Amino acid sequence: MRRQKASARRREEREPFIMLPRALLADPVWVSLPATARVIFIDMCKIHRHAGGRGGGNNGQIGYGCAAGARAANISFATAHRMLSQIRKSGLVKLRKEGSFKVKAGEGRTSEWEITIYPVDGSPAIRWGESKLHIKQYLLESAAYKDLSSSTKCILIELMRRYDGGNNGYIGFGGPSGAYAGFSNDVTERALTELHRAGFIVQTAPAVPHLRRARIWRLTMYAADGKSATKDFMRDPKLTTPQKSYRGFTGAVDSAQNVSVMRVSASSNFPASSKVAPLREENSTYTKRLTETASISDRRAGETFDPADTRTSEIHLETITRASTKAQPTASHLAPLSPAPAGSNAVVRNWASAKTPTEQPAGLFGDVLPSMPTPLHQLRLELRGVLARKRGTQSRLAEALGLTRQTFANALGGRERFTATAVAALRRWLDRKPISEDWPQLPASTEGPNAA
Repeated sequence: MRRQKASARRREEREPFIMLPRALLADPVWVSLPATARVIFIDMCKIHRHAGGRGGGNNGQIGYGCAAGARAANISFATAHRMLSQIRKSGLVKLRKEGSFKVKAGEGRTSEWEITIYPVDGSPAIRWGESKLHIKQYLLESAAYKDLSSSTKCILIELMRRYDGGNNGYIGFGGPSGAYAGFSNDVTERALTELHRAGFIVQTAPAVPHLRRARIWRLTMYAADGKSATKDFMRDPKLTTPQKSYRGFTGAVDSAQNVSVMRVSASSNFPASSKVAPLREENSTYTKRLTETASISDRRAGETFDPADTRTSEIHLETITRASTKAQPTASHLAPLSPAPAGSNAVVRNWASAKTPTEQPAGLFGDVLPSMPTPLHQLRLELRGVLARKRGTQSRLAEALGLTRQTFANALGGRERFTATAVAALRRWLDRKPISEDWPQLPASTEGPNAA
């Protein structure tokens, strides 16, 4: 057993890794870079080889192009080119040889770079302190890491930076802690959820809000409490079992509250009995009274069954929307229910078009309240109109806000919410007020959606 542990320890020590100065990861030079640029820089460090007994180093001759950056950060070639330019402006890398595309006259050549945090023949490295963060390359090559978003990868690096060798399982980190890495509370909370699901971190203690104590985490790639690293992110994901269904509702609990439609039975499925006959007549009278009175003001118009899903010999009462916001509907506005033939199992329906928008409920004195769009809804409408003028503007806006393209698209479509900071910044951008140089220019109204 001891020999096996010693052999595993030696094998782990021989695994390739990259070194990042801990002081750099907390410096404004690093924090000011977009998340995709940081991911590309870490991917470049994987190619670097230190000089040693096995041979010389390759710093200054590191071949890296836009295609490699696009694969590392899951972005387009154009965005990868901009990210490499930003990394170059920050001083973290230097371009030694310009790349060229493959043409008929000769072969293509990848750009060659020098990473300034590592030494190179003829010039020393930039001093960032003695403390280094060692990141094993098996972690960077794992499928779980590659599936993470760029901002989540940066949050993972920030968590690893806070590991000092003996505090694993006691690392406090919450939404406000992401500000040290340049991310908002919402982005940080989503990143922590993503890391937890992927198996990179495990919560060891919950948060205590009244004491302003953040949640406590354990990094699974490091040992903790005398036990070896679990490396949960290297395990194959378990197949989730399908959820049970209750009366056709997948994932629903055994509760009648999930059934949001109302049915009134008018069939002859009841047993022949003198006690049931009065109840049947009462149901028929009640159904007829509903069709002659005002409409049913149930706003859940979409929660209805299709004809194939409706049970046999039942009358389905669904939402009847108002025809206009000015005139109140009367009995003449509604299509009368046609009586079903005796002894048949026909289903009687009566509803307005499901696409007709439902108005707001009536006010205190019976007048209809106007439906006013919210400021966030108005912002989304203006953004969609502006983004349709020029391609690529949405991606650049997401980069300026520190969001992924998917997160920005979800917030634009209403599936998620913009933060208050993002709303204020987007409003300034739409109003053509001064803003950071990283933000794209507001497309002119004369440009079409197919403009370059």
